Order: sequence, then C-alpha cells, then structure tokens
Amino acid sequence: MPTRWPLSKTAISTSGIVIVALGVIVENLFGPTWPGWLAIIAGTFLILFSEKPQATPLRWPILLLGLIAGFSLLVSADSHLTTPQVTRLLAGIGAFIALVNWARTRQQLLLASLFLIAAGAFFAILAPVMVSWQQARGVPIPDIIYETFPLLFVDAVHPNVMVSIMVMLVPLPVAYILLSYRRGPWPL
Repeated sequence: MPTRWPLSKTAISTSGIVIVALGVIVENLFGPTWPGWLAIIAGTFLILFSEKPQATPLRWPILLLGLIAGFSLLVSADSHLTTPQVTRLLAGIGAFIALVNWARTRQQLLLASLFLIAAGAFFAILAPVMVSWQQARGVPIPDIIYETFPLLFVDAVHPNVMVSIMVMLVPLPVAYILLSYRRGPWPL
C-alpha cells in the first residue's frame, strides 16, 4: 500500500514560495546572509520537489545572466560593493525560478499578482524613510520635506532604484483597475 504524504503537493509548493519570498526579503534588506540564501534554496527545492520543473524560454538567458553576475564577482575591483548587488540579482533569479515553477493555476497567478501589488504598496509606504532623496537631481519637492523623514536603513536606496522598482510594479494594479470594469474585480 503506497504511503500518503501528510501534506498535499500544493501545500508543499505554497510553503516553498513563502520561504523563498522571506529569503528574498531578508537578502534585499540585510545584504548577503546565510539565512536568506538558505531560505531561497530550501524554498526552491520544496517547489521543485513537489512539482515537475517547468522549462521556460527564459531559462538559458537567465542562466547566462547568473553566470555573468558570478563572473563579475571575480573581476570586480571592489568586491565589497559588488557582492551585495550580485547576491540581490541572484536572489531575484532564484525568486523568478521559484515563482515560475509555483504559479501554475489561475488562483496561484492571482495570489502572486496580489503579493506583487502588496510589495509595491509596501515599498511606496517605506519610500520616505528608505530612500536617500538628497541624491535625486531635478526633484520638484523641496529638500526640507524629506529632511523630516529620518533614514531607517543603513543602506539607503538611491532614488533611481526606487523609481525602477515602482515602474516595474505599477502596471499590474493599473491593469486590474482598467480591466475590472469588464470582468469584475479580479480580471484573471
């Protein structure tokens, strides 16, 4: 008689994506850390263990990007500046692989998109205390407004990095708003 798993494959893969997300958050907030990488690797293995790995057309370009990032560590003149950026990139690649292999149903896609919308809102709320706005050039808001917000993070985010994050995350809620009139509140 075959033994039954105490958890379903969906529960295992969902716990894997949550572990990967926590690892990516730790990796991006605190830099290269063993707990962050352990969570990313363990969560990805949980997802790949519970589901058959899904091949995408992006697997080879992403592998090449990861190899180039690893190579940049070897040739960098200042590895103390390069290492956090490379590990953040590799954490993003790990999150992409985990997300591609996890989000296979409409409900999982909806949950992933809602998580990305929540992440965008989280970054927007933290932007005043996370971004070093004094580095921005040509911002029409006076510096005195941003001086009232203390930076809560040692590694302040450059305004251009925050703008690029917002540019990537804004289209999803806008698409939900624009499509909701036709199909109801959740267009997926």
